[in-house]
Amino acid sequence: MNDTLKLLYDRFYTPLPMEETEQEIDDCHRQLIERLEKPERKLGPV
Repeated sequence: MNDTLKLLYDRFYTPLPMEETEQEIDDCHRQLIERLEKPERKLGPV
């Protein structure tokens, strides 16, 4: 059964294009790097 589902998934699933989202993530990451001082960039204990 799992093999059949996997075959169906592989056959019919097409990932959505994420170019716009990936570009937005890169832009936000770049802005954070520019605005934070080096010590602030590291994650502290949670």
